[in-house]
Amino acid sequence: MRIVVMLLAGLLGACSTSKKDLSSPLAYVPAETPYVFANLEAMPEATVQAYEEMLKPVGELYGTMLDELRAEVGKVGETEEEQRRIIGLIDLARDKMSIEGWERIGFSRRARAAIYGVGVMPVVRIELGDAAKLRAFMGEIEAVVGKAIPTAEVDGQTYWRMAPDESGSFAVVMAIIDQHLVLTLDAGPEVAALPDLLGLRQPARSLADAGTLQQLNREFGYTPYGTVLLDNRRLATALLGTDGNDTWFSRKLGRDGAALSSVCRAELMGMVEHLPRIIGGYTRIDGTGMDSHSLIELKPAVAQAFKDMVAPVPGLGGFDGRMPTEFGFGLKLDKLAEFIQVQANAVAAEPYRCPELADLNASARDIGRQTAGLYAAAGWFTGMRVVLQRLDWLDTTPDTQSIEGAVVIASPSPLGLIGMLKSFVPQLSSLELAPGAAPQRLPADGLEDAPPSWIGLNDVALAIGVGEGAEAQVPAFLGAAAPARPPLLHFSYQGAFYGGLMRKYSEIVNSITESALDQIWDGDPGAMNDEDKARKLERQRGRERSETVQRYIQRFGDAFNSMYDAVDYTAGSLVPVDRGLEFLQVMRVRR
Repeated sequence: MRIVVMLLAGLLGACSTSKKDLSSPLAYVPAETPYVFANLEAMPEATVQAYEEMLKPVGELYGTMLDELRAEVGKVGETEEEQRRIIGLIDLARDKMSIEGWERIGFSRRARAAIYGVGVMPVVRIELGDAAKLRAFMGEIEAVVGKAIPTAEVDGQTYWRMAPDESGSFAVVMAIIDQHLVLTLDAGPEVAALPDLLGLRQPARSLADAGTLQQLNREFGYTPYGTVLLDNRRLATALLGTDGNDTWFSRKLGRDGAALSSVCRAELMGMVEHLPRIIGGYTRIDGTGMDSHSLIELKPAVAQAFKDMVAPVPGLGGFDGRMPTEFGFGLKLDKLAEFIQVQANAVAAEPYRCPELADLNASARDIGRQTAGLYAAAGWFTGMRVVLQRLDWLDTTPDTQSIEGAVVIASPSPLGLIGMLKSFVPQLSSLELAPGAAPQRLPADGLEDAPPSWIGLNDVALAIGVGEGAEAQVPAFLGAAAPARPPLLHFSYQGAFYGGLMRKYSEIVNSITESALDQIWDGDPGAMNDEDKARKLERQRGRERSETVQRYIQRFGDAFNSMYDAVDYTAGSLVPVDRGLEFLQVMRVRR
């Protein structure tokens, strides 16, 4: 009977091994990896097409710029061989800024991929659609450049090895292994063995075997299209090691005269326990938008402290995208001060003994004495919400330079806050405000160019509305409900508004850059000999190159900013929960 059981066990084990999906990148990720970002399934075709459409302006500009660069070849003194290489590389890159272009060289829109750590060293592993096509493309690059990309071999596997210096102690490594493209960094066997990085030796237990990402997806409701896990404890252990089990990093510290003691290792690991893991994924992603969730896991006492800190602010935390842009926070300053004092007292009661952490002992003493201001302000202020509804400054040809919006300040005592403000701003002395009363116009003494503004308050907040029509909106801002789970931080913006803001920012930066270039390259050279004339010609060429680079940077910036025109709105909130801090974000595509 025992023999029969052994035979059955062997058969089951053989069947299990034969069914292992070695085409999955997760089959090569160690189960104990300190970090990973991977998709279990390829994104649906409709979703891929929707986001490719968003990137279309960038791809079109990329193609136009390559055409322009090609036309300029030969005008700045390149040799015929240099011209041939430049034109060859441009032609190779010309049609690659699209999914179809990438598929022509072997990649696949249906690919699974993983970015992960073997110890601390990063590895990128991507499924290929056709490995032969990618090898052929690498050959085309070598033919155009006129020399082979350096290669090496390990365990019978040839790979490309690109070292930034002659020492060769550090190199970027790329290999095509079966139907996978693998990219990693080789810093020597002391850090990580190259066969392990390349997956030539499979881990004893892989992340696919462990099912870790599948479990996270079930637990948090994530889709299979992208899950992230950062385990700070594993990362710290990979760096610091354990007593009697040093790592390359701890050995390096010892060689540099700063050996890592057991005390230092224990205290550093104790810090990491306050923030053990970060988890994230998409709860929804399709052609209409995406929803994502992240959890910053915290030590239970720390998580509870953040829950105690959060304060509701009227209207803060909506995910409806009604406002062009808004941001704010809700924070009980006395609870923040209490948390700081608890941490400072803990350090004072048991100071760090590690010499490298000694400065934290003094910092804890100092910060513990600086919380009085937080306690004092807690009686006046518990958060704010800033809303910007209109900013004509963003318009290309504005008829008026106006601004419309509001500032909502949450307070345990709005009337007391107004009384305190009157002592600092005498112009407010004429105001007679009462909870629920009609908003009053703010005096414009000394602020003749300021837009009209009104102020009002209720029992939990005061609001200042700015711009024409703000008087009627102040009560609505004050009466807006806070969500059931108020956020610690919140932001939202409409894509068109944000795109306009970034375009205006780019205009300012470009203007400053052009002015700086003028100062660098301009100037009266006076009388010149032949050598001076040669220098002037070189300076002129330098200026032309600088202006060309600046022009391309500006155009790329404009193309990226135009992507926001396809976004309806984006919103995000940081919310304290029992396990730590949740970050919730939504993005909707303009239909």
